[in-house]
Amino acid sequence: MPDFTFDREAVRAAMKQHRVTAEALADAVGLTHASAVYKLLSGDRRVKVEEARAIYEHLGIVEVEQHPIRSIPVIGLAAAGQWREAVEMPLGRIAIPYNVAGPRAFAVEVAGDSMNKLIPDGGWIVVDPDDIVLAPGKVYLLQNGEMGTTVKRYQKMPSRFEPVSDNPEHREFLVSEVDFVIVGRVVWKGETL
Repeated sequence: MPDFTFDREAVRAAMKQHRVTAEALADAVGLTHASAVYKLLSGDRRVKVEEARAIYEHLGIVEVEQHPIRSIPVIGLAAAGQWREAVEMPLGRIAIPYNVAGPRAFAVEVAGDSMNKLIPDGGWIVVDPDDIVLAPGKVYLLQNGEMGTTVKRYQKMPSRFEPVSDNPEHREFLVSEVDFVIVGRVVWKGETL
């Protein structure tokens, strides 16, 4: 999975280079207070597409043109643990690199620790529903017949889905053991920004 996120280091460097304080940046891009800038830079607050563009533009960061971003919907919650009923609700939008996923991509927040070595509990993933061909080592969002979802990594020989966790309670399952459909491949991950 590509690891492209809002480039906090580039923002910090540009702020230092141009001697822009958090207060001045907040005022310039329409954030309510300097604390919002601090939260963006520490990763405690998700960055909205419009905010990212405004910050990059104000600071003269040219990566926006080199790595354009786009907005996709965050549609709900998926389990990283046992099968859990999917929670589908609009949770807003997030910024992702323009070319990281197909046009129907969406994001979901992950709940649980069965994938915590790759995706933290409370982190979020981008799912491409047009990429459903199973490939070893890739991560997928799955849905069972009861509308439960889970996130797992696929392996073959034997064909199975496995957790990637430091919690030994989570177990892999064979493809032949569970009735499920592949919602899509996880093509990008992010943590709360």
